[in-house]
Amino acid sequence: MRVLLLIGLHAVLSGLYGYADSQSVPVSAGRTTLDSALYSREFFAGLKAKTLGNTEAAMEHFATCARLVPENDAAWYELAILHYSRGERDEALEMINKAVAVNDRQPWYLGLKADLLQYKGKNAELVETFDRLIELQPDYLDHYYNKADALLALNRASEALAVFHQIELASGPSPELTLARQRAYLKQGNTKKALQEINGLIKKSPAEVRYYLVRGEAYEAAHQSKKALRSYRKALEIEPDHGYARLAIADHYRSQGKHRQAFEELKDAFRSPELHIDVKVKILINNYIKPENKAGKWRQAEELAGILQAVYPRDARSYAVTGDILLQQNKKSEAKNAYRQAVKYEKNILLLWEQLLRLELSGEDFGEIEKVSSEALQYFPEQAEFYLFQGVSQMQLGAYKEAIGTLNKGLKLAGDNSLKLQFYSNLGDAYHAVGDHAASDKAFEAALQLDASNSLVMNNYAYYLALREQDLEKAQRMSRESLELDPDNLSYHDTYAWVLYKAGRYEEACKWIEKAIEGYPHSPVFWEHYGDILYRLGETTKALNMWNRARELGGGSRLLDKKIREKALYE
Repeated sequence: MRVLLLIGLHAVLSGLYGYADSQSVPVSAGRTTLDSALYSREFFAGLKAKTLGNTEAAMEHFATCARLVPENDAAWYELAILHYSRGERDEALEMINKAVAVNDRQPWYLGLKADLLQYKGKNAELVETFDRLIELQPDYLDHYYNKADALLALNRASEALAVFHQIELASGPSPELTLARQRAYLKQGNTKKALQEINGLIKKSPAEVRYYLVRGEAYEAAHQSKKALRSYRKALEIEPDHGYARLAIADHYRSQGKHRQAFEELKDAFRSPELHIDVKVKILINNYIKPENKAGKWRQAEELAGILQAVYPRDARSYAVTGDILLQQNKKSEAKNAYRQAVKYEKNILLLWEQLLRLELSGEDFGEIEKVSSEALQYFPEQAEFYLFQGVSQMQLGAYKEAIGTLNKGLKLAGDNSLKLQFYSNLGDAYHAVGDHAASDKAFEAALQLDASNSLVMNNYAYYLALREQDLEKAQRMSRESLELDPDNLSYHDTYAWVLYKAGRYEEACKWIEKAIEGYPHSPVFWEHYGDILYRLGETTKALNMWNRARELGGGSRLLDKKIREKALYE
């Protein structure tokens, strides 16, 4: 019996940092003219490939440049940028370190290095990097603030305060500088000084809501919870719908164990349009979407997601996070509807289409799968998996010729062997369905070249060979191997019975089909095969009973009714 191949999906995420500012492509003295010409040709070919979005080709060109002239920083920088764009931060850091080792006078090199060090949490190196940036750009105050942040992350608050003093000498006092000092004092555990700083700001600007929130945090750090709550309430007096004030109060109540009050404040925060949707989604992801949640927690999550949809009725993010919440609870039908709404409002997020198609596949509504995959391919025409979804759905709808075209398109785009395996396996099925047995065999052989022990491919291939009564020894070998690999798969039992039947080994075939039926008595295919085997064994009355049983279950071959009507075997 042929088994439908399940589809696995892979998500590929990428981002862009930027382009190299390479105004010249210097080549060191002592290089030959040929070396210089080759370097320049490769470098500009790399820039062209990068501009066209061909990252792989660009990386090959710049890697060639780095091999030709390893002391040239521009190629290392370009490689760092490309690795960064692919999310390969370790490799990007290695490349930018090579560029900086050659040339530490370029602020954009150091800027990229700082981004990577910050992501990696390498704060000691980050301090050194900002020291060098400050030497190069002493008037750029962001470098000082960033250095101070790194120092605070290292619990070196006194040094951070010294940096803030440098900033004040250079630019004078400012609210941002006062807030930065306040954070440093809190890091030191000096809540008295922290409160002095923030109270000074409130005195100057009593209508500034955020200052009351900062003061509340300082009171929390000083274990003065009542004063903290009063400060948050004061913020709400000034701005009643302030989302961050509501969040602060919710956190305060949660820390006090007052979970009902905390949730009410959180709902008000979610209703606030001032609080950005990304903040709200992050709260749901970090605090609510957890497999170990109890029913009450999931109800809260769904309620918050409902508020999101009410506040942002045309924003895909509100439906996407709702889908995630529902899917975690195995509410697949409701999750599918949520993802459908998400792609309605945002067509260009790959993960949304992937999630929706996975759910469509689990529901086996192949008409809908074909429709959704077709739409997804309009936005992601290079996504091989979407061709697999579409091809499988076309096969299930009986459109085998269309499926063959679709699957061959996707096969050309498939990168990894596991995905190619699925294309070849399904092509084997599709070519068999249209009677192109040579192409079917070729596809199955290609699949087995990729995975010689794939039980599903061997089972399906063996079943088709048996149907055609060709190469039955090979069919028996593959069917036995698939059974050894997956002895509990009842469809494999049926296949082996059918191969034995076609080889004329009816007694053995009968034993295997009986095992299949014992394990799953609801398959019309199993019962029809049982009837065919019994007929060959001369038990025509029993065979007729089995065929009738197959018809009662609502399935069987196109010849089943004729077998029953004429009480004879037709193949």
